Amino acid sequence: YYPYSKPGTASISGQAFVVVRGGDVLLDGIGYLTTISDNARTASGNDVTLDPATPFAMNWYMKTGTSLRRFGDAPKDPTFRAARRTTVADETGRFKFENLAPGRHIVRTTITWQTPRDSYRMMTQGGVPSAVSDLADSEQKTIIIRQVSEQP
Repeated sequence: YYPYSKPGTASISGQAFVVVRGGDVLLDGIGYLTTISDNARTASGNDVTLDPATPFAMNWYMKTGTSLRRFGDAPKDPTFRAARRTTVADETGRFKFENLAPGRHIVRTTITWQTPRDSYRMMTQGGVPSAVSDLADSEQKTIIIRQVSEQP
């Protein structure tokens, strides 16, 4: 984690959202969501995490990092926890991390919404949209995260 602990000159900005119809996620189109319609769900107000994608972190990410129930969990390794950065997505699901060291990074957040389960109960749908992205020194990268994991 040492290379990730030093301040850098790179940044990652982006937006996390899904467009749904009848509970199904639609993946057509690429780019920022500029109008929040009734069928758009964003990461608005949710934590967005940025973790170094070391071999240890990638193993954790593949096993539990996309689980909605375990989103707040992190490996017990104190160096992993010290390297993690967190921000909050704005009302349109946009986020930004600055002063990053180059390397591979894991970006994650949550998007959930309620749908009727039956005539008197609601059910939570959604999950953890995430991306793994390589970042060069001084690069200003934009990522759009539009896919929600279905891992419980």
